[in-house]
Amino acid sequence: MPTRRQFLRRTSEAAALAVLAPQSLAVAAAEPRGRASALLRGGSFAQGVLSGDPTPDGITLLTVLDEITRAGSVRLEVASDADFRRVVARETIPTRGSIGHSVKARIRGLKAHERYYYRFETRDEQSRVGRFQTALPPGSNEPVRFAFFSCSDYTHGYYNAFELMAREKDLDFVVNLGDYIYAESYHTRKGGTGVRDDRIGSTSTGNPFVARVAVSLDDYRDKYALYRSDASLRKLHARVPIISVWDDHEVVDNYSGGVRNGGLPAARDAPAKRKRAGYQAFFENMPFYPSGRSRIYRALPFGSTVDLLMLDQRQYRGDQPCGDATVPPCPGYDRPNPFLGRPQMDWL
Repeated sequence: MPTRRQFLRRTSEAAALAVLAPQSLAVAAAEPRGRASALLRGGSFAQGVLSGDPTPDGITLLTVLDEITRAGSVRLEVASDADFRRVVARETIPTRGSIGHSVKARIRGLKAHERYYYRFETRDEQSRVGRFQTALPPGSNEPVRFAFFSCSDYTHGYYNAFELMAREKDLDFVVNLGDYIYAESYHTRKGGTGVRDDRIGSTSTGNPFVARVAVSLDDYRDKYALYRSDASLRKLHARVPIISVWDDHEVVDNYSGGVRNGGLPAARDAPAKRKRAGYQAFFENMPFYPSGRSRIYRALPFGSTVDLLMLDQRQYRGDQPCGDATVPPCPGYDRPNPFLGRPQMDWL
């Protein structure tokens, strides 16, 4: 039995933490009184659990509740031990179909460079336990170890690299440099170039090299669920925080976000509706909150060793030279074009 002093210390630690879920207000406002706060029954945590953007005192935690249609809440617990005897934060987080039953929160007030454990639950279902480590404090000269990946096309190969990353015992975080999902399916087992199939999206792609392509919000959401059906990716997310940015395939191949229809030929265009769908699915499925509506460029320091600058190389990009076609140099092909955008350049 804990002593009075231990009880007071744990109570004060929990009281110092803040659990922030900005989407909760919108969910609660859209539902009849009391429904959003009621703990849900059923559902499944098939996509696993994720942590992201670690700072010395904070982390963002995420899961997506599957096999549920109604609105309600999911409970989140954070503990300083794997058995959850020392719970430091507990909160119920509302969710609903309009946000893809995403359950996400930012935890603040944690101790620097400490290991924590977390889990989500409904009334009768519980997620696996995830873990994370907060970032080094300012001034620390301890080494930082991280891995990175990009271009993780589900159809083109198995996720053996994710399995190896998950086995590393002392990674501080992993970095996703973009193309976490592919809106397009380029490879199929029938065609002899794929090891597994991605049947999500429309077959009317306008591109003979693409079998299917995501066009709707549900398509993009389904892509994240498909990719996380891989056990190695779920294991990696449960063990190590991720710091993520997008590239092009989270929306459509080679689009430029700063021009109408993505600067692509009509058969491969990225109209605003499709871009919004890709962006919404990204924010629903990544353990990260944007600044404003869609700003993802940001800096994360890790002691005195690492300053990690995460850049957005798609959203503000100018038009593609020569209409993004493979042709001889056209007039103006070497004209300077925006790439990062002026606000991002000024921030840098």
